[in-house]
Amino acid sequence: MRRGDASDSPPSFLSPHAYQPRPSFFRRVLKWIFRQAKKIIRPILRRYRDFHNRLVTEQLNRIESRLGLIHEIAPQLKNLERHLSSQDATTQRLSEIERRLSAQLDLLHQIRTYSTILARRVHLGLGNDRVLVKTSVGYAFCYTHDVSVLTSLIDTGELELGTRLLIERILAPHSTFVDIGANIGLHTLASARAMKGQGKIIAFEPYGPSAELLKETIFLNNFQDIVEIHQAAVSSQAGRLLLHLGKISGHHSLYPLDESLAQSQTTEVPVVVLSDVIAPETKIDLMKIDVEGAELEVLKGAVPLIQANPNMGMIVELGPSHLKRVGVKIEDWFKEFKSLNLTFQAIDPMSGELQPLSIPTLAEMESSNLLFARPESTIWAKACVKK
Repeated sequence: MRRGDASDSPPSFLSPHAYQPRPSFFRRVLKWIFRQAKKIIRPILRRYRDFHNRLVTEQLNRIESRLGLIHEIAPQLKNLERHLSSQDATTQRLSEIERRLSAQLDLLHQIRTYSTILARRVHLGLGNDRVLVKTSVGYAFCYTHDVSVLTSLIDTGELELGTRLLIERILAPHSTFVDIGANIGLHTLASARAMKGQGKIIAFEPYGPSAELLKETIFLNNFQDIVEIHQAAVSSQAGRLLLHLGKISGHHSLYPLDESLAQSQTTEVPVVVLSDVIAPETKIDLMKIDVEGAELEVLKGAVPLIQANPNMGMIVELGPSHLKRVGVKIEDWFKEFKSLNLTFQAIDPMSGELQPLSIPTLAEMESSNLLFARPESTIWAKACVKK
């Protein structure tokens, strides 16, 4: 057989490509399968789509209905907003009117109160440079030439309202009160009334004419049985000293006064030591010291009494200008009280409430009254304002 003759080729069933399937057949099979799947899956997907579309459509319909409702009520909301704004403006106007009326009523109340005070205020000239004045604590004698004191008593019936209120809170029947620098006796009189005529008051006033007015005031108010008056100054040593007279009776001092306050006159007065006049065993509830710069001298002579009365309170006037005049530093002034274990609080000049003011703050004030006592003293509870 010749080379290349067909008879030399391998049998067809042995050819590697003899059984290759025709691609068109498989494609037809696959297409048929996909068509059948579509017929099955498409209705399912369509129902799934319709289900979700229905949910979305329902949700959109609800939203549209709500939007429609909002559009319908929007004008009403705007009207309500305008109405509320108008109401707020009206409320503000009413509040302003109420505030003004309240202020007017307060003013009328003050005028009425002041008119009542003036209607009740009585002052009677008695000649010999003396005037009888009806004060908040009773009738008191005053000098005609003591214009500042006289004007205050006629106008308000007071000299130191806050201190007077504090005295009345602390003292009660059977108390003992020591008034050093009593002047014409307003605090002496207030303490006697607080005690209801039962107790003991020891008053010191160095200026003779003022001491005489004090005696007449106490006698007129029928407290002579409980008030003991000493016409003397109080210091650390007994003897006699010059009293420098001020233009106001409450400014008389054992130390020279500034020209603006002084009368350029002096008078010799007796001087006593407090512990020499008052027995150490005397129970003292409250002591008031108003001596225009001589406080530390009084304190030295009162040490035995302070030590014997652990619950005693002391009302002391602090005048930075007085301390400067007598050459005492305010820090040193407070140290003397602290050495006796005495703490302090300031007395509000109008209400009598106690205020924890610092020494630098007090140094900037013209004057102030302070309450001193030991930290454990029962005086603090008595001094509190009852509300």
